[in-house]
Amino acid sequence: MNGTTVTNSKTNHGLRSRAYCANTDEVLFARLHLYPVENTKVIHLIRHAQGFHNVAGEKDRGNYLLEAFEDAHLSPDGWKQVQALHDHCRKFREDLSVELTVASPMTRTIETAAGIFGTALSVSDPVGDPLLMDCSVPLHTPTEGCGKNTENSESRHVRISARDSPPVIACELCREQLGRNPCDRRVPLSVLRERFPGVDFSEVETESDEMWAAFGPERREGVAEIQERALSFLRWLEQRPETHIAVVSHSAFLTLGLLPLFNGLPTYSPELSDSMGEYFQNCEMRSYILASGNQGCGDRQKAGALSFPGGMEVLDGPRNGPAGSA
Repeated sequence: MNGTTVTNSKTNHGLRSRAYCANTDEVLFARLHLYPVENTKVIHLIRHAQGFHNVAGEKDRGNYLLEAFEDAHLSPDGWKQVQALHDHCRKFREDLSVELTVASPMTRTIETAAGIFGTALSVSDPVGDPLLMDCSVPLHTPTEGCGKNTENSESRHVRISARDSPPVIACELCREQLGRNPCDRRVPLSVLRERFPGVDFSEVETESDEMWAAFGPERREGVAEIQERALSFLRWLEQRPETHIAVVSHSAFLTLGLLPLFNGLPTYSPELSDSMGEYFQNCEMRSYILASGNQGCGDRQKAGALSFPGGMEVLDGPRNGPAGSA
């Protein structure tokens, strides 16, 4: 049978094909992929909204080196960006079907995640549900060290409830490029827990920022190191049970770390690779399918709700669908 082997298998109603592709080059050239649905996830990649450090950095990139911008908060315009994406996600809530939000454990990313998926409370609203975020009061202004005053000297935001929000978990693997810039050094874990009581910080292992300290103020994490961390992050996502996940991260992690893992592969057209390398704007969201070729990584029970076993066995016992349905 031209190299094809067919064997008996009780687990697959009698037969299992052992045929292999006769022309792998042609399939690679077609750039098509076929994966079991349980081996796929929808991942919504989001860059955090504008922070005070971004405002300062646009005036002078040297401002990124200022201690005043350690673990920067969102700016007033950043909160407006969050509101715009919040409205978009509410409009397409059923289509997005986000089951989990993963955020880098930085103040600006968690504020972004809380604002997008949580419910802002007015002063008179009772708390009721757990708080994703307590009142946000920045520790610095967007103009410190910039030599110019503006009206945007403080950005205070109301409390944000976890009502209607998917769970939010902080993960160090999707942090920004480490080292050198104080804005990429997080505050102590105890401070984050106080600011964001409804966020799951179980994946953050140390009180102080040991990841940033490993590089320190003199060295910036290299591209190869970011990409190694990004691959570890994708493997972590692969093992999660959720199938629709939002990830709130940073420009360098997404643009230098994660997406370049797939640039230049023969399974991508040059045009697609080029578009995936586009720089993320503040509070931009792009949606992707993460597909795994590893057996056993998916949720077969979820896939079983869509698939149907067939064979003679289905004639015995009750069926989930209506009698006589195709």
